[in-house]
Amino acid sequence: MAAVADRSLINVDKTEYWFTKEACKDEAGALKLLYEQPQIASKTKPGLPGATPLMIALENRACDAVVRKLLDYFPAAAETAHNGSLPLHIAAKLGASGPDAVEHLLKIHPEAARAKEAHDDEFLPVHLAMRLALVQERVVSLLVARYPFSEMSLVDLIKCGEQSAALGDRRSRTPATEAALLLLEREPALAQEARELDDALPLHMAFIYGAADELVLRLLEAFPEAARRPDKKGNRPVNIATQQARSPRVMAALLAA
Repeated sequence: MAAVADRSLINVDKTEYWFTKEACKDEAGALKLLYEQPQIASKTKPGLPGATPLMIALENRACDAVVRKLLDYFPAAAETAHNGSLPLHIAAKLGASGPDAVEHLLKIHPEAARAKEAHDDEFLPVHLAMRLALVQERVVSLLVARYPFSEMSLVDLIKCGEQSAALGDRRSRTPATEAALLLLEREPALAQEARELDDALPLHMAFIYGAADELVLRLLEAFPEAARRPDKKGNRPVNIATQQARSPRVMAALLAA
C-alpha cells in the first residue's frame, strides 16, 4: 500500500481499512486514495454507522474537493446522521469546506435544509450557518433557497438571530427578522406559544438566540405579560435581557410591561 494511504487509513486486523481524519490534512493524498480505493468512501467502523468518511471529512474541515469526491463515490452518506446531526448541519456549522460542499450536499439531499438537529436547540442548517462569527452569505443563500424564511415558524425565525452591531444592540430588518415581523402581524397569538421543552416563550428565545431589538419590541407588544413569565428553570425575559446588557430601549420596554 502506498505511503500516503498508510497515513489516510487505519488498519484493523490487517484486512479492513477506514478513512481517518489524517486523510483530511492532505488533499492530494486523500483524492489519490479515493481514486485508487473508492470503496473506502462507504466504509464505517463497526458500531459507528453514522461516522461515515464524509462526516469525518466535514468534522475535520477537509477541502471541498475531498468532500465532493466522497459524495460522488457514496452519495447516501449525505442522508446519514451522526450524533444527531446530518452532514449538512456540520458543513453549515463549521463553514470550513465552503459553499460548494454545501451546494453539493443540497443537490443530493435537499430535504436536509429543513431538518433539525436532534439536540435541545433543534437548530436548522441555516441557524448554524448564521451563528458563525463570519457568516458566509452564499451558504445562507443556498440554504434559504431550499427553505425560505417565509415558510419558517416564528421560533425558527427567532433562532436565526442577528449579528451584533454594538454592545447591547442588535441590527434590525434582516430577511429573517422581516419574515418574523410579518408573521407576527398576521398571527400575534404566536407570541404566547411556549416551547414544550422548557416552557420558554418566543420572548425568552428572542434573548437566548440574540434576536433584533425590533422583533423583541414586537413580541412585547403582542404579549406584554411575557416579560416576567418564568420558564421551567425560573428564568424571566427581563432577567435574561439584563444579563445580556440589551439596549436601553429594550430594557425600558421590558420594565414598563
